[in-house]
Amino acid sequence: MELIGLVARQNENTTLIPKDVHAYAQTIQWCSFANHEVLPALGQWFGPLTGRDPYNKKSVQEAETLVTTKIMTYLDKYLLDHTYLVGERLTIADLVLCAYLDRGFQYVSNPHPLGDKDLIVVV
Repeated sequence: MELIGLVARQNENTTLIPKDVHAYAQTIQWCSFANHEVLPALGQWFGPLTGRDPYNKKSVQEAETLVTTKIMTYLDKYLLDHTYLVGERLTIADLVLCAYLDRGFQYVSNPHPLGDKDLIVVV
């Protein structure tokens, strides 16, 4: 959450951090969701595939299922009715979640770094 404070201190007129208390709370909530739900699940999924963590097939499959069927389904349903995560403007919550998903899917939707197989995810 320190990222929010850092952005706010850079430009007090930023629109990335809502001024409205309710919208600010939603921004914190989405950033917490990204930090505590999305990031760990992505790490559990791609960590073993990149050699960073020991490989356990069951754990990797569970993490893949969590990301592709629960987290992404939840986000997809939410974003059907909302252009942005909070309000009608881009906020730091959109940037944080997008950055995590982009980096995570970079590891699981591109050819394997060793080139011996493709790891393709259909979302």
